[in-house]
Amino acid sequence: MIRKCPKLQRRTADHIAAFLIKKYNEEGITKTIEYFNQQGFTAKSLINNRNNLFRFLVLIAYDRRPFNPYEIVWDRSDPKSVFSVLDDKGLLNLNKIEKISERVLDGKLKRCIVRKNLHLHDIRKSGRCIRFARMFKQVASKVDDIMFHLSNVKSGSDVEKLHQEIDSIYGFGPTIASKTIMYLIRGMKIGDVPTSELNVIAKHFRGEWHNSRWGRRIEDPPLGGRKGLLQEVEERLKDDPMAIDFFFYLDRNYCSKGRCNDCSL
Repeated sequence: MIRKCPKLQRRTADHIAAFLIKKYNEEGITKTIEYFNQQGFTAKSLINNRNNLFRFLVLIAYDRRPFNPYEIVWDRSDPKSVFSVLDDKGLLNLNKIEKISERVLDGKLKRCIVRKNLHLHDIRKSGRCIRFARMFKQVASKVDDIMFHLSNVKSGSDVEKLHQEIDSIYGFGPTIASKTIMYLIRGMKIGDVPTSELNVIAKHFRGEWHNSRWGRRIEDPPLGGRKGLLQEVEERLKDDPMAIDFFFYLDRNYCSKGRCNDCSL
């Protein structure tokens, strides 16, 4: 169920855009990058250590429903997180993954179980099955190319090329590829690309589950929105287009929990 926003009808596109930019930088991307740093993923380690980049990309591929909340994937202090289970089995070791076959790897992943009794070998979504062993092998085969792109990214056109490279990995897709770039380019400042040039991939955030709920809410009058409002907001985010992703945090931490009074929109 998508809750109606009691504040939207009183908010202009300018107000909503300013709110998203402010909160995205204060509570969204900043805290996310601090969290990644605590887990051992820093800008320096990701562009200089191919094994660490491999680990990061594999974990991002799991960071989706039903592996939510995200702590199920990333929390190294939890022995039943995806990170801990894969690390304990040696399956976040790039050299090892490069040497074993996809079939053998699939068998190992079938024996990996994390919180909520989730298995790590595949997920079934929208009538299709995503086999993670194939994803592991493709990440391993592309990690050097991705590291090269990261080391040379300087502009929006370079970001597009990087997005195409990550999107081409089996099991990723445009939304996860965009999230990856948000963390690396926008959050960790790898390449120091101007934020305004990231509009080439910001459009893909509409497909993320929490963001899509806000996409519907902001356009649907019975839910508090109005037709055309989302486009108006996006036009006002041209200097920091990835701030649209604060809708993720807003829906996850406030809207889905009925915390309307705590929300500062």
